[in-house]
Parts: sequence; C-alpha cells; structure tokens
Amino acid sequence: MDEGDSKAATLPDGVRLGKITKTRGRVTPTVTDEAALLRWVQTNYPSEIQPTVRPAFLARIFDSLKTHGAPVDVRTGEVIPGIEARHGDPYVSFRSEPGYQEIVAKRWHELVGPRLLDGEA
Repeated sequence: MDEGDSKAATLPDGVRLGKITKTRGRVTPTVTDEAALLRWVQTNYPSEIQPTVRPAFLARIFDSLKTHGAPVDVRTGEVIPGIEARHGDPYVSFRSEPGYQEIVAKRWHELVGPRLLDGEA
C-alpha cells in the first residue's frame, strides 16, 4: 500500500470489520541536541534564554499533586503556584484476560478455517 491508499478489512464471508488506511506519519518537532540549540539561541536570541526548574524537582512536585490532589510543598504545606492537573481526552483501553489470544484464535479458526492470510492452506 502507498500513502493514502485504503482497503476494506473483511472476513471471508464478506463481513466488513473496518478500513485500513496507510496514513502519512505525524510530524513531531523534537530537540535532538539541546546543547547545540542552546548555543545557537544564546548567540542569536539571548533574550529568549530563561532559567528553568530542574526536571527531578519538578517530578517531586508532580508526585505531590498526585498524592495530595494539589501541588503541595510538603515542608511548608504551601500550595505551589503554576501547576495544575489537566485531564486528557477519553480514550479506548484494552486489558486482556489470560488466554485471550487462544480464544480469538479459536474463533478465527471457526470463522475462516485453517487458511493463511492469502487464502491458501
């Protein structure tokens, strides 16, 4: 399949299960060399450099939010400003039961028999 091509996903008896499409991969900007980027920004746009919180300390604050329901400084009890919990969009999750693969394989075998994907035994 080439990019943009689609094909129906059907069982041998014609039951349509869905559609398979080869989509273009998402473009995700990623910093691959933070030091090189920082040097370039310092040279060309020094006003764009700012101090940041160390990731390990930020992780401790996030853990506090998970534990206490708010980002709390456990030493002082102060709620830390600038941090909030955001809930993502709902999504589908699949949690398998032990042996589910054998169940699916058995059902598939009942539906199509012992044929290979290309229809040959």
